[in-house]
Amino acid sequence: MKTVFRHFAWCVLAALLAAPSAPAETVIRQGSPRVSFVSFDLQTQASQGEFFRGSAFFQLTAPVETPEKVFLHLVPSGQNEVRVNADFFPRLPTNRWEVGQVVQAGPFGLVIPGDLDPGDYEVKTGLMAIEANEQGVRFVREPYTNPEIKNFVVGKIAVKAAEKKEVAAAVPTELDLVTFAKDEDLIYWEPRGATISRFEEGEESKALVTIKPEGEYPGIVLENYFALRPFSADWLAYDSLEIVLGGLPGAQPGRVILQINDRSGRLYKKEIRLTGGQTVREVVSMVDAGGAVNISAISSLKIFIPSPTADFSFYLSLLRLRSRGGPTGEPSVSFVRIDGPNRVKRGEVFKLSPVFKLTAPLFPPHKMFVHIYREFDGKGSIGVDAPLHPPIRSWALNQEVAVESGPLMIGVDSPPGNYVVRAGLYIIADTQGGGLDYVKVATWEEDGKKVTNIIQPTFPEDYIKEPYTNPEIRDWEVGKLTVE
Repeated sequence: MKTVFRHFAWCVLAALLAAPSAPAETVIRQGSPRVSFVSFDLQTQASQGEFFRGSAFFQLTAPVETPEKVFLHLVPSGQNEVRVNADFFPRLPTNRWEVGQVVQAGPFGLVIPGDLDPGDYEVKTGLMAIEANEQGVRFVREPYTNPEIKNFVVGKIAVKAAEKKEVAAAVPTELDLVTFAKDEDLIYWEPRGATISRFEEGEESKALVTIKPEGEYPGIVLENYFALRPFSADWLAYDSLEIVLGGLPGAQPGRVILQINDRSGRLYKKEIRLTGGQTVREVVSMVDAGGAVNISAISSLKIFIPSPTADFSFYLSLLRLRSRGGPTGEPSVSFVRIDGPNRVKRGEVFKLSPVFKLTAPLFPPHKMFVHIYREFDGKGSIGVDAPLHPPIRSWALNQEVAVESGPLMIGVDSPPGNYVVRAGLYIIADTQGGGLDYVKVATWEEDGKKVTNIIQPTFPEDYIKEPYTNPEIRDWEVGKLTVE
């Protein structure tokens, strides 16, 4: 995760202790103000559930020697309780801002929670440093040179109730691509050196397919279907494709090839072996298919035999997409435990294995990060990232999955003592290409009040961590190590 260390090498501990929900004391930096607020590019009204972007502009009147974070809070007018927190690091670190230069801090993505009470909210923003020591964490805010700004309120936003709309139909957890309930269903299939006819056996309808020794790759093709029914060409929300074939009683064993093509011409193939009188249920994982084709843009599906020497017949009774359900928009990663040593020696290699559970499916490719820092001063920090095996979209729900880290070693020149372990799952976001749309939202109860925390990406390309369902975990701190 090279971008992590590139962006945060200057202030590793501060950045990672900056979780908006971490218990901390907020104070004002003493001394002469050195930051002026210039303007805010933010809409003045929004509806519940709306996502939009904004930027803040600042000017320094004196150097800021260390990188600081921008705090961005929505607070009900006349109150002090934060309801939405969208803190972020500026694209250009504050220690590189020039005195007198107007700097854009952002853009940032802001989501109005769907359950945020309608009404007027004050927008509070400014710069803050994060300080950590044995007594805890302090958020030290930079006072403004602007005498007219009181309590960091730089604007207001009116939140409106969302308009009532018809709820869009949810993606079904199962989708039959083609059934054989009626003769018209055969129209979708194009025989190429083959025949296909409907066959009924009791209450079951299926197709009888005969592939003939005509041409090099004879078979049946499902192609116009995806043009006529575009929604069926997007398999991104599904976990697998299930196909059921049956050998004819007394027939010789044989094999057919299932081939899936996307619109760019790439293809995925799988061989299916058939035995006379037996039913074969094959499952194509979207993880496997997605490594070969764009599963959101399927163009055709073909069942064929390469260069057959004789007629080969079989039954086709099912072609079904299956899903565990779509993303919920809420945190879905639960931390269970971390396996590995709790005491290590400097200079010795070790590994850690965080254990997770998914409460709802996640589809984009993820990796795991493991960061280790000495408490209070961050010295001796190390970090690794690791791919997920199996990929996260194939994880069973509500089952423990252990992910082993890469090799870790505390350097011999690092100080001994107590170290903090932070670990979790993340995705890469191309923030220059619109990655702000990938902000993650997590909600916790703080002092009896619900606070929505928006996790921003870091420019120009960086990771967005998956928030935990565990409300007690702050800043992805999942364990501690004693370093000898």
